[in-house]
Amino acid sequence: MNPAVVKVSIAVAVFAAAVVLAIRNAGGDEGTTKAFFYDLSEHRLYSAPGDSAPPLAGTGGAPDDGVRATLIVPRGQEQDESKRVIAFFETFTPELKKLVEDRRAAIARGEAGPSLDDRNFLALNTLVRLPEDGAAWHPESSKEGQEIMVAWMNRPSPDGKGWVVCRP
Repeated sequence: MNPAVVKVSIAVAVFAAAVVLAIRNAGGDEGTTKAFFYDLSEHRLYSAPGDSAPPLAGTGGAPDDGVRATLIVPRGQEQDESKRVIAFFETFTPELKKLVEDRRAAIARGEAGPSLDDRNFLALNTLVRLPEDGAAWHPESSKEGQEIMVAWMNRPSPDGKGWVVCRP
């Protein structure tokens, strides 16, 4: 099998698993895990609970302005915030956002809530884009979406050691 296809497949599987876990845990101990978010109109990076369902209100107060941001840093330089680079943005369709929020509310009431087991639904309703692509959002499951999610893996790092995803 083509090594590039294997690399893309592995990256998509790992990313999809992370999304599924974050969504399934919606309603859990809020604030225990943080994720990076980006205010699209304020052009400002911030952190919020990792189980937040984007889009969120932005830091400037605009509704639906805060999207999840995947940040990367050259391997071995994880503590140097100045080396962080935004790899891509992620948000949910209104349908997925509502489902995640309904699940969170149900769990808070002690109920099971709606199921989030349909990976195809999750992949179709999780949208990604590159920071420089303006309004061009793509479903995670699309060819374009998969390319966006793994483009950072092939990006040359300053020291040639590669990149790692960083957390707040």
